Amino acid sequence: MKKLLLLFAFVIQSFAALSVEELTWDNGDTLLKFLQRNSIPISLYYGLDREDQELASDIAYKVKYQVLK
Repeated sequence: MKKLLLLFAFVIQSFAALSVEELTWDNGDTLLKFLQRNSIPISLYYGLDREDQELASDIAYKVKYQVLK
């Protein structure tokens, strides 16, 4: 019973540490710049299919997006 309670407390604490931030896409910003700014590996972009890379480059200005931190 103690283990279950301890596990439950750990899970609750883990979720409480996360936060969601809502931002707006800046004019002229690219997915590659976003990945670099947030220390996400660039290989994520280059691992996409050619068509998906094109779609990722068409992010509209002032689109709202959310980042989980």
